[in-house]
Amino acid sequence: MINATHYFLSVGSFQGILLAMLLLFSSKTAVSGRILGVWILIMGLGFLVAFLFLDDTYLQYPYLIGIVGFLPASYGAFIYLYFVTSFNGNRFKPLYLLHFTPVVICLVMLISAINTSIDTNIKITDKLHFEAIKASLSLAKLIMYGQAFVYFGLCVLLLIRIQKSAKMHLSNIPDGLFKWLWFVSAIYLIVWLGRTYIHYINENQVIDVMSNLLIISLIIGIAMMQWRNPKLFMLDVLETKQADKDESLRYGENRLPEDLSENLRIEINRHMNEQKPYLDNQLTLPKLAELTGISSHQLSQVINEQEKKNFYQFVNQFRINEICLSLKNKPDSKILDIALASGFSSKSSFNSVFKNFMQQTPSEYRKSLS
Repeated sequence: MINATHYFLSVGSFQGILLAMLLLFSSKTAVSGRILGVWILIMGLGFLVAFLFLDDTYLQYPYLIGIVGFLPASYGAFIYLYFVTSFNGNRFKPLYLLHFTPVVICLVMLISAINTSIDTNIKITDKLHFEAIKASLSLAKLIMYGQAFVYFGLCVLLLIRIQKSAKMHLSNIPDGLFKWLWFVSAIYLIVWLGRTYIHYINENQVIDVMSNLLIISLIIGIAMMQWRNPKLFMLDVLETKQADKDESLRYGENRLPEDLSENLRIEINRHMNEQKPYLDNQLTLPKLAELTGISSHQLSQVINEQEKKNFYQFVNQFRINEICLSLKNKPDSKILDIALASGFSSKSSFNSVFKNFMQQTPSEYRKSLS
């Protein structure tokens, strides 16, 4: 088991540092990718020190153990900021640095250990036998594990909010984006549950190796895909904050009179049928508001209350109607060609939406026409 741990740690450190350099020094890398690069670099260095610890090489560099041992207290901030910058147009705000407060607190609490002699540091790495700072180290450990679960909760709330906002403002959502991000969040939770079990309940080497394997595979997998396609996991929802504020009013004092709301509904549907803006696979709520001369707030209210749909459902209903008509009038055309021409951005998203609306696949629907 020790040999397996050596292997995973050595692979994790080498691959992590290499991929971090690729992300950090590539000109095409977005802000979210650079955040991921820094996270992977820190993780790679952490795996390297852990490898040295198992190999007893730490005796030559005892000071590194205390410092690097608590760097995982920054992992929660990194995954949260990675999600945030993927959704906010890749803007990094200085206030985001406050999310690293937990790791700063942990490192400050270790100052007394770092300033001690080499012999003392060696004792600290050996099951925390140095009683004088044991209480401080235990508190730092509690902060490190606590932040992991706090940031998991923040990531869940962010994903729920953004997923709702995407359906309110976008007509096309990248294939599997949210499924992937939910998967990443789940793996992150599993890893920290394993770590917590090892530290507080039972030092199980199998769980230790498996958690190392999971985190190495996850982060390296994300990094490689992010490096190849910097916009792979990005979603542009720049109007989210204002839109959420408007939605929270539901619609309060800004509620439209019933007759005006009905007139706007007629105008919106007329524009959709005559101008067919839904054929644009980049159509968003603000863009449609500009095309119709109606404010985003009023447009959203009319769609929600009059049509009983969110923006995603409203636009895709027109696309499905367009496709059904084309399937009937163009029996020789390929289904995918019709779907892309009708405003869908990919085959998988089209198939999912079509089946949701029509309760059958596009192929089944075409057969039913003959």
